[in-house]
Amino acid sequence: MGSHWDDATARWYADNYGDWPTITAVVELARVQDAAVVLDLGCGTGSALRHAATLNSDARLIGVDPMRVMLQRARGAGGPIEYRLGTAAEIPAEDASVSLVLAINTLHHWGDIEAGAAEVRRILAPGGRLVIADEDVTGEGRWPDLCAEISQIRAAGFDPIQSSRHETEGPDGVIRFVLLEAAVADWGESSPQSREAGTTRGAAS
Repeated sequence: MGSHWDDATARWYADNYGDWPTITAVVELARVQDAAVVLDLGCGTGSALRHAATLNSDARLIGVDPMRVMLQRARGAGGPIEYRLGTAAEIPAEDASVSLVLAINTLHHWGDIEAGAAEVRRILAPGGRLVIADEDVTGEGRWPDLCAEISQIRAAGFDPIQSSRHETEGPDGVIRFVLLEAAVADWGESSPQSREAGTTRGAAS
């Protein structure tokens, strides 16, 4: 999840995409007002969570990113947000502790999507949601095709998974993105990670 980047690449990304229009659009679609604890997986510069704070001042906000330089930039921007070093493969959060997980333009960095989705399932509280957004990066105005990714997320125990298409204005024209909203299929069954490990993961700094 971006951990292969060097610091220079991370800084370039932060400068060019840290406040990308899709981020604000997704936060507004994700109904953060309904969430007590929001975790942004691959939070980058923290702009999604800073916007979430303006919509829900009572929520606990947690940003997770594998790049220390991103977390430094995010902390420097301020806001009532906790930042933690981590990846989709090992999210630094306790079992059943998060109401809403956001993954905005980061799914392609997860590596093993099914394993990452299972890890998200571990940290979601009953009734919690996973909201994923992925946009067209071809520059050709295409809608992203997430059929394979949806199958892998469903295999991790999420169902139903709702898919919708959206557009927002970008610096060079209209940006098209697909939004996935996923719920756990059976809250009565523990996640594969929890059954195997039997413990919770600590919060890395």
